[in-house]
Amino acid sequence: MAHVKGDISGPAGVKGTKIEAESLSRISHDFRTPLNIIIGFTELMLDEVPGKINEDQRSSLNDILDSARRLLDMVNNMLEKS
Repeated sequence: MAHVKGDISGPAGVKGTKIEAESLSRISHDFRTPLNIIIGFTELMLDEVPGKINEDQRSSLNDILDSARRLLDMVNNMLEKS
């Protein structure tokens, strides 16, 4: 059987797939950890644990929280599809 460019069958293909999966796992961890920290600290600030916040600050914090959750969902969805 002739080798076809882009063919990932055989040992080289399996190794490539394993490397790809490990890379995706590492990258997802590198994104998820800081996103979870951002989400956690934003929730603490919204709960006014460190002190009172005004409405402008609350609005900004809600924007941060929504964006971080959206990014985390995107990372999680990428992992589910791989």
